[in-house]
Amino acid sequence: MRDALPKALETLLHQDDRIVVVLDDDPTGTQTFSDVMVVLKTDTASLQAAVKPDISCFFVLTNTRAMRESDAVKLLRQIKRDIDQACAGIGRSPCYLLRGDSTLRGHIFAEMNVFRQERSVGLLVPAFPECGRTTVNGIHYLTDQAGCRPVAETEFARDTVFGFTSRSLVNWVAEKSSDWQGETLGLEQIRNGGSDAVAVALLSAKPGTVLMPDAEQISDIEIIVEGLLKAEQAGLHVVVRSASTLASIRCGKRSAIVRPKPGSASNGLLIVCGSHTGLTTRQLAQLTAYTGMEPVILPTEELMHSGREAVVADTSNRVIEQLKQQKLAIVASERLRDAKYGDLASGAIVMEALTAVVSAAAAHCSSVVAKGGITSAQVATDGLGAVSARVEGQLEAGVSLWTLQLPSGATMPYAVIPGNVGNENTLVHVYRCFTEAIEAG
Repeated sequence: MRDALPKALETLLHQDDRIVVVLDDDPTGTQTFSDVMVVLKTDTASLQAAVKPDISCFFVLTNTRAMRESDAVKLLRQIKRDIDQACAGIGRSPCYLLRGDSTLRGHIFAEMNVFRQERSVGLLVPAFPECGRTTVNGIHYLTDQAGCRPVAETEFARDTVFGFTSRSLVNWVAEKSSDWQGETLGLEQIRNGGSDAVAVALLSAKPGTVLMPDAEQISDIEIIVEGLLKAEQAGLHVVVRSASTLASIRCGKRSAIVRPKPGSASNGLLIVCGSHTGLTTRQLAQLTAYTGMEPVILPTEELMHSGREAVVADTSNRVIEQLKQQKLAIVASERLRDAKYGDLASGAIVMEALTAVVSAAAAHCSSVVAKGGITSAQVATDGLGAVSARVEGQLEAGVSLWTLQLPSGATMPYAVIPGNVGNENTLVHVYRCFTEAIEAG
């Protein structure tokens, strides 16, 4: 759990009466939060109902990482319009924060442009120290069991949709955007100059500049947030995109380690793996070895050639049988998928089939674990029909436990595991959290 915020930062947060609206391009942005609401439906009624006079912040799950860029931009414009209108109706102003991937994937600059004004500058902070994402000397790094290396050298930079090659963030901006210019701010300046150095860097930046400060520790990000608030108080409009750490600090929220309530999975636990990262595949292999249960695999080739109906019924029946017999079922997309199916359109077809399986099996389980950001979003909304969620806290660093609000009025414990988070034993650990809750019940 993060320590209390510095007093100067707390004061600035209390002085800011805006409602912070965190727009999350997949559900994993709650990784450093507890006790916050997530709006899972982006229709006007759901968005405007979330805007209340007595709240300081809330999340909106946009799931735009699963969309084409044009659709993502269209959705964000609609969300902004609806929330602006609702906030005006209660005499409050919104403050939008784009929460994105800590390994630099997503429609980053197109989404920032939705909120850009004539003289706006940008602030991009992908650092997520809780899970080994740091920025030093203008290079963004990932630290895991394999050591510390630039994100550009990891599998995430080879993403079939959002891949990149640049090591330095300045070059990465040039590679990914034609209308923003990157600028960095070093650790020495941040730690020696404090929040004033960050504020000055923002205020002196030319419009269209995106400032990317170094950040190695949570305390560095606290300094950055304090500097951001000072620059905004001076009248600067800043378009902010960040990983989860800055988002929670900006909202004045903290994380808490939690466990599922006793008996929460006693009627069956469904584990759904859609992420195709190598890390997910290794985690799934460890879970298979630990439980002795082979996953039910959704066959990509058959799905593409024969259609959804041809595979969903059989896959669903096998999952339901596992739940009936073992009170546990594991369903996963294929680990090795032909490169020709690596685009967003093919991914959407696979996800539609996967969520259809979840929908068919939902009546036979009482808790769900979802592995993968887009997977977590669509399993919650399309598979389970959830309309909102409450973030309870974290099962381990980077792994959120939600309580889903279902259309029936019932609730369901729901674990959200990003595709790029954890070690090889994370799925096993989350599984054990739920089985220990069953035993306690």
